[in-house]
Amino acid sequence: MSNIVFNYGSWAWVPDEEYMFVPGKVTEPFEAGQPAKIEVNGKVVSFDGKTTKQFQRMDEQSNQQIDNMVQLKELNEASILHNLRIRYDADNIYTSVGSILVSVNPFKLLNIYTTEILQRYQDQGHRNLPPHVYGVADAAFSQMTANLKDQSCIVSGESGAGKTEATKIFLQFIAEVSSQAGKSGKEKEVTPEPGKKKNEAPTLQEQILKANPLMEAFGNAKTLRNNNSSRFGKWIEVK
Repeated sequence: MSNIVFNYGSWAWVPDEEYMFVPGKVTEPFEAGQPAKIEVNGKVVSFDGKTTKQFQRMDEQSNQQIDNMVQLKELNEASILHNLRIRYDADNIYTSVGSILVSVNPFKLLNIYTTEILQRYQDQGHRNLPPHVYGVADAAFSQMTANLKDQSCIVSGESGAGKTEATKIFLQFIAEVSSQAGKSGKEKEVTPEPGKKKNEAPTLQEQILKANPLMEAFGNAKTLRNNNSSRFGKWIEVK
């Protein structure tokens, strides 16, 4: 089997200790397994034949941020990791892979959960806006109301990935759109809680927040990445 040939001006995925792969532009033609000079991050770097044997072909499109990674011309480990990284560096922490939303914890506050942004997803729908937890919630709510069928959303990830926060944001959207939908329908007589007026039932957010301390008391723990890591799975059912 012949080695891959890299032509002048083409792009290659270059192995990197920190990022696994980084983009490199070919400055002179070479064959994988031969010494070569590659422009990486604006600097020309020399590589020996042992290293170039690990090079992979790269489509130039991968230099751009892609909202939905199914649109990548070459979908592989290097292109996925690089796309997530450059989007993360630009504070675009959400990326779609079809109907799946990939979220990278920014470990800082971002101004992407305002009332205005929530309203935009509610008005315009998830198909016309960038990837966001609000978009996933909008898709679920829209399918539920259109098809009259229950919907489910799975939130998974390692410790400290932001699962609890993502769940809260998802439910914030559902609570907002369902409360607005409820205002247009017939109000139901409810028994108020102490301190609340008649017909003033606790909101969905209030009910979930009250349940969280009880659920977390079952087995949270401190880890290297998270001071309050859940040691169990959560099932939240909204009716």
